[in-house]
Amino acid sequence: MEQHSVSPLPQEAQSPAPTVIFRSLRSEIPALVILIALTVSSIWLTARFEWSVQRLALGEWLGYPISLPIPLFAILPITLGVFIVHSLYNYRYILCEDYVLEVSGLMDLQRRSVRLNYLHIRGVEIRASIWQQLVGVSDLIVLGPHAELEKATIEMKGIRNAHAVKDAINASIHTQLRTFGSGPIEAT
Repeated sequence: MEQHSVSPLPQEAQSPAPTVIFRSLRSEIPALVILIALTVSSIWLTARFEWSVQRLALGEWLGYPISLPIPLFAILPITLGVFIVHSLYNYRYILCEDYVLEVSGLMDLQRRSVRLNYLHIRGVEIRASIWQQLVGVSDLIVLGPHAELEKATIEMKGIRNAHAVKDAINASIHTQLRTFGSGPIEAT
């Protein structure tokens, strides 16, 4: 019996693995501070006011009543915690060999994706507020062929190393332009 061995592709023929980018936890520092303050205050209020713990009766077992205690003051910290997790993981940005992809709605009922080929990207901008500069995060905006349309723009909010991501996108744009020529031809 003959055995065929598959030789790996040369390094230049292998496509690089896509880079996946999520929002940075640093961008949520104000919400985390508020979450900690709400958690401490809700624990203190729950201990101080016994009426704030409502008991949900679940029935009996071996003659003993079973109930689930629900602390009402814990509703705010839980809601804010869900909001923080949602804002961190609802968006995913993927840098592939030929395009940039934004997938939103990972934690919603409806998903949306925007794909911009490198040849169609008009520009890459970095924006950072004073707070973002202090914590080391930025917003990276990738402008598509029709920047006035929301669907043709990818905004990577609160990411770390935005300058490195911008350089990677620009390098991929230049690689695509070298490979395919000067880019799309526009009708005059």
